[in-house]
Amino acid sequence: MRPMRLRYWLTGAFALVAIIPITLLGFWIQETALQKEFDAVEEKHLLLAENITAALERYSADTRAALEMFAAVPDTSGATNELAVFADALGFRHFCIVDADGAVLHDFMPAGEAHQSIDATLIREVLQQAGPEVTFLPVKPDAVGRPTILLAQSSADGGAAIGALSTDYIVQLGRMIDFGNKGHAAIVDQSGQVLAHPKQDWIAERRDISAVAPVQRMMRGETGVTRFFSPAAQKEMVSGYTVVAQTGWGVMVPQPVSELEEQARDVQALAMVVLFGGVVAATLIAWAAASAVTRPLERAVGAASEIGGGVYDARIPAPAAWAPEEVKTLTHELNRMAESIEEARNTTEESLRALKRANSAKSDFLANTSHELRTPLNAIVGFTEILDRELHGPLGARKYREYTKNILTSARLLIDVIEDILDLSKLEAGKFTIVDSEFSVRQVVDESVLLVGDQLAKSGVTLSLELPEHLPYLRSSRSKCKQVILNLLTNAIKFTDKGGRIVLTGMMENDGGLAIRVADTGIGMTPEQIDTALTPFGQVEETFNRSHRGVGLGLPLAKRLMEVHGGRLEVESKPGEGTIVSVHFPPKRVVQVTV
Repeated sequence: MRPMRLRYWLTGAFALVAIIPITLLGFWIQETALQKEFDAVEEKHLLLAENITAALERYSADTRAALEMFAAVPDTSGATNELAVFADALGFRHFCIVDADGAVLHDFMPAGEAHQSIDATLIREVLQQAGPEVTFLPVKPDAVGRPTILLAQSSADGGAAIGALSTDYIVQLGRMIDFGNKGHAAIVDQSGQVLAHPKQDWIAERRDISAVAPVQRMMRGETGVTRFFSPAAQKEMVSGYTVVAQTGWGVMVPQPVSELEEQARDVQALAMVVLFGGVVAATLIAWAAASAVTRPLERAVGAASEIGGGVYDARIPAPAAWAPEEVKTLTHELNRMAESIEEARNTTEESLRALKRANSAKSDFLANTSHELRTPLNAIVGFTEILDRELHGPLGARKYREYTKNILTSARLLIDVIEDILDLSKLEAGKFTIVDSEFSVRQVVDESVLLVGDQLAKSGVTLSLELPEHLPYLRSSRSKCKQVILNLLTNAIKFTDKGGRIVLTGMMENDGGLAIRVADTGIGMTPEQIDTALTPFGQVEETFNRSHRGVGLGLPLAKRLMEVHGGRLEVESKPGEGTIVSVHFPPKRVVQVTV
């Protein structure tokens, strides 16, 4: 008997067993080839775009440091020589320092530059846009027409340090990405103008491609993958895109969809070969070699899938002693990574449990405290109203009537504060719900003005309404909308001196939304005080605490209520010049009523 006969029998049996899975695999590949191409490309393109972005972030940081160094170094030959090497390496063409009138106080060009890039026209433009931090301006032609990125940093005297940066490094970085037939990288500035692109004429003319879908998303600061029609390739493309945070530049890596379809067809053709040739290939695979390699790897994939599915204590079984060293190393590292993931997950879960307990305790405390406070307060209000109305006979001295009115005012104020605290707590916990209804904005404004009438009369402040004749209706919570307007009016009255003026304005916005603005001539606030005023229980300064009643919930609560409605609250103010608080309802909340 020949010694290899059993091996032949096992090989034949393995080939027969392989027929069914190979056939299923072939049909499965036929069906999923194109989707897998898209999945693979999306991951690869986004990674390429993020790698380019990382390089541009380092580059922008270096160029920013170079401009700051130029602005700081003395005008000496030694410092200039050191700067020349640094500037030339980074691609700077020109540096200059100008005064507030645009006159050049000091400038510098690397040795290889024959033409000045920064002229009087560019200086005027830069002075209008420069800030205390280094600012990267959109690409524009320099004094001799070359695409140039201008960097600027304003100085305390109104002047600025200006740098003219060549786009050569960015172009070279974009050229490094080239794959397939039409796959490439494109880099744009913050306004959508081309910095790097395979089409050289687009770079020279700074082609505006801001209308392209991924460019629009990059200009909004987004990162992701999308499909779009490319005007450059005249084809449908799939592209990964991301943004350089420091400068606003956008990076996208597109590839024609047709290439993916062609690759999928190749895969499908290969699947047919696998389908018909799989049995033959299976008979040639050594059983021992397959066991040595595939079984440990399948165990690793299985354990990784379990971990991905939430089974964090899954581990890969130890490989056999005769398994390859790479398999042993892979098993050890994957198990070590799984242990780290499990430990981090346990720590995170414990932290979440602690936060939930703390939040639950806070909610319980607020609910219980609210109940315990509101019950006696309601009794106080009820009995005080009986005294105020003298339902059981006159009180006697007039002072008693004055005291009862003070008690009523204070109790009602305290009830309002408790309700505000509860509303704010619900908003922060995400448990606040809005019951929408359609209502007239003008009616809500009129009702709010009526409610603050006594407060206006006592304060000596005048209130003017500047509302268009036909304000639209809103679809939101009528009571909460009134609460927002009341809070704005109350704050304006509270911080406006006698003889001051408040103007309430309503207007439609360009996007179809509705804005309501309350402007006063009061004491005003600094930017730091605005941040404090928008913080729950924030009081802008000690003098306010002494002379103005309140716990600091009006503006924070109005801001959170607007956010729940999908809108926003904005504050503009200067000390001594008054405050403007605007609330903006989004277009989806505006109901156009036909009269």
